[in-house]
Amino acid sequence: MTLKIGIDFDNTLVDYSCIWEEKLTTFLPNLAAKGIHAKQKLKQEMSHSAWIETQGDIYGNSISKMHLKQNRIELIQQLQKKGHQVEIVSHRSSVSYCGRYQLQKKAQEFLETNNLSSLQATFLETFPDKINYINKNSFDIFIDDLNSVLIQSKVLFPIHITQEKTHLPLFENLDDAIHFILSFLQGEIASVSRSSYITPKYFIKYFKDDERLKREIFFLRSMGKEYQVRNNILIQPRIKTTPLSDIMTPSLSLKIAKKIQKIGKVPCEYLAKDSMLFTPPREALKKRVSTNTSKYKMTLNNLINHTKELRYTVVSSLFINPDFYKGNVSYDQDMIQIHDFESSGRDDPFRVLINFIHHPLNEVSLDEIKNLIDAFKKIFPQYYSFENLKAIYNYTSILWLDIMSKNGKNIDSYLKGINPDSEIKSWMSETYEFF
Repeated sequence: MTLKIGIDFDNTLVDYSCIWEEKLTTFLPNLAAKGIHAKQKLKQEMSHSAWIETQGDIYGNSISKMHLKQNRIELIQQLQKKGHQVEIVSHRSSVSYCGRYQLQKKAQEFLETNNLSSLQATFLETFPDKINYINKNSFDIFIDDLNSVLIQSKVLFPIHITQEKTHLPLFENLDDAIHFILSFLQGEIASVSRSSYITPKYFIKYFKDDERLKREIFFLRSMGKEYQVRNNILIQPRIKTTPLSDIMTPSLSLKIAKKIQKIGKVPCEYLAKDSMLFTPPREALKKRVSTNTSKYKMTLNNLINHTKELRYTVVSSLFINPDFYKGNVSYDQDMIQIHDFESSGRDDPFRVLINFIHHPLNEVSLDEIKNLIDAFKKIFPQYYSFENLKAIYNYTSILWLDIMSKNGKNIDSYLKGINPDSEIKSWMSETYEFF
């Protein structure tokens, strides 16, 4: 499959680090910084007029003295030889702000000098023009050093060129990003969640924080699974299983519960994300909601305050994945596979079940929920406690309302489904009766 790949020009294709460092040494010899930090120091310390002049000189004059390493040129040419459509897309005005340099002309000359004249190159006058162009042209992959470009762009797989932590797939330089594309992003790419993708050969997922990646790796190692890691990106061979789309019959529900029981035997010392085992549930919820900046913060606090004290008695715990829903289950004949263990750790198995009931991405019927409840009661009888179930229901419901509202989702319909007079403050309270 041909991929449409966009590459930013300044600080992505062309690395000006050495020039920024030279300028800093010349103008501010008492200061020292490397790469992009040298640029930032100059901008902070220079007058506005001096900064505009210096920036124009680097992008419109010094660029003529620069050359791409042959390896980078060959990597871009490899993408073209694979049949991919590669395009340079840059916010680069025709003339520098100081008025002395022809910026777009100099960039085009640079591409010709470096044997990349075959690339389509589009230079846009303003930042909004660049964003609009990217969004109108359906890029599969876009590579840029600016997070502000990538988060506003409708791109299937964004790649951030940075040496700092980021919430996007990251690489320190363009060469590493292209190596990754050539190794793992061949063939059709499909998004299966906000941060997960499949290709014909691989399952690929990027992680927004190190802790979640460590939890996922712990599970994969414990289960003897094959994987690779590139910075904050996890790559696994794609398992030829089918996403669970069948009706969850009693027998299938029992197989899923038994699989969770088997995984639960993995020895683990840490708690699952947002575990309520050793933190009073009401206290945990108040702490979470205190960081909510949405319009629903007061509503959620009122919901917590009008919920009876949540009493949870620790029985024991298993290694579980609380972020469990139908989309995280696949199967091949009799083999059940459960995915996505970035929130995993020790917890009550009934939290897995009640999360399944509340998960906003779940598309399940009440009959399927009842089947799974019956299976859990059979497989995990020692954890079955009405008092604990009440606490988990209320905790999970408010937890999801907090998560959804923090992600900008309108939760009015969920709130309307909660009976203020009920002990169970959940839009799924009718399923509590199945227990």
